[in-house]
Amino acid sequence: MKILFYLYQYPAIGGIEAVTAVLAGAFVRHGHKVSILSHVSKKQQFELIDSANTVPHYRMPERELSSRCNVAYLEQLISREHIEILIFQDEYTPIEANVYNAQINNVRVVVCEHNAPYCPPYYPYRRLPFPLSYLRKASFLYNQWCNSIKSVRRKRRLYNHCWRYVLLSSRYFGEFRAMTGFVDTRKLRAIGNPITCLKPVGLREKVDEIVFAGTVEYRKGCDMLVPLFKRLSASHPSWSFTVVGDGPLRVPLQKVFSECVANVRFVGYQPNIEEYLAQAKLFVFPSRREGWGLVLVEAMANGCVPVAFDSFAAVRDIITDGINGVVVPAFDLEAMAHKIESLMGDDAKYAQMSKTCIQSVNAFSEENVMSAWEKVFNES
Repeated sequence: MKILFYLYQYPAIGGIEAVTAVLAGAFVRHGHKVSILSHVSKKQQFELIDSANTVPHYRMPERELSSRCNVAYLEQLISREHIEILIFQDEYTPIEANVYNAQINNVRVVVCEHNAPYCPPYYPYRRLPFPLSYLRKASFLYNQWCNSIKSVRRKRRLYNHCWRYVLLSSRYFGEFRAMTGFVDTRKLRAIGNPITCLKPVGLREKVDEIVFAGTVEYRKGCDMLVPLFKRLSASHPSWSFTVVGDGPLRVPLQKVFSECVANVRFVGYQPNIEEYLAQAKLFVFPSRREGWGLVLVEAMANGCVPVAFDSFAAVRDIITDGINGVVVPAFDLEAMAHKIESLMGDDAKYAQMSKTCIQSVNAFSEENVMSAWEKVFNES
């Protein structure tokens, strides 16, 4: 099968870009011919494409989101490479007009949505432990209303013009129907993201440490780490806390923690987070919204027991509460702290859950995910 991935930026550091790289390499290993098309490129700080560099990367001639020149280039590329399937990866940037305006009637277009269908950018304000400048509330609500209308219209347009529409979990089918108003959703398919580290870096002797890894921002719930880590540090002063990642809240969070919690360290962006997951006992994930949460699977692969908010439906595809991790009612910090403390004080329970974590991640192996993709490719 000749496959073309289309997204706005590549290579770059981000979830969509990382998944594109992983899938491209997996498709090549399974005998497909793969190409990638993007508008812009950013510095690549990870190497996820197969080492032979067999995946060619093309760039649109114009950086504009959509233009006649870009449409013509897409048509020529598809014709020259004899593309059979175009996988549209970019739910965030409105570049789909290039696909819809191109004369590519013989190409099957697959739209991939890398987030939960109903996924508002922000949640109601909470009092933050440091000052941040936000838009006024009225302007904020109006902008969110406008963005919601645009999002619904775009999902409808994407669905109407595609051959298959892939969500990260079948649990999102109901959300998609509710948002779009579609009754006939036979195009929907559910395929999760494959894990990239089923072979851990080598499980070290676990230390009393809790790790957060991700973009240090409000959407990931990083502001909630302040009261959470303060409480856990007070009840278990021998434990340490590590924040892996960078983002807009890193500097203000570091300042706050320097004044109230001594055993918190920020290590910034790390291309190999497995080094930290392999030695930590627990992984905390207070994200306000998420599509899949691949970092949860990466933590589990390294025996690092995840504790996550029930803030997105797919979390229960990954974590079976009390078996291979803990799922806490969304945004209930008191419940999250209580669950974490129970694991911190019960070595036997932690050891069993850590062992189960490692065993359960096989469900997200490349082979299983590729099997789901091959099933879609073989549909008529």
